[in-house]
Amino acid sequence: MKKKTLLICIGNEIRSDDGVAIHLAKELGKYELQETEIYTSHQLLPELSEKISNYDQVIFIDASIDEKNKVELIKIENKNDYTDLSTFHFLSPEVILGFAEKLFNKKQDAYLLKIPVIDFKFGTELHPETKSKMLEAINILMDFLTCNKNGKQNETNQT
Repeated sequence: MKKKTLLICIGNEIRSDDGVAIHLAKELGKYELQETEIYTSHQLLPELSEKISNYDQVIFIDASIDEKNKVELIKIENKNDYTDLSTFHFLSPEVILGFAEKLFNKKQDAYLLKIPVIDFKFGTELHPETKSKMLEAINILMDFLTCNKNGKQNETNQT
């Protein structure tokens, strides 16, 4: 049975590559993804914990500045330690998952799809290398979702 999946695409479209996940969401809109909802946001907010609680699995998709310069799909776990939360201007996916589990008694599989980026200047176009990485990320994501549909075990840390 296919898992009901929420894709949370995080980014700012007017900061060039920071909007890569939003561009990815638009591309995914061309596909017929059953049991999958695509949600876009500039940042993660505590209110998302309720939305997340309605799904079997969630995949956070975001720009990444990483020296490896590789698209990665990694499994993440909730974070039950909130002592380092001094502001709600930045929340990690792990914290949002922790909120969903604590407030709604729901724990689901969660992943982070990291897309390496180059440019954060004001603008709406992706750097050509970032666009290439976005297309690679779409392929990784589609393979992952297909594995779920077929009941296969998913591997993470894909590149």
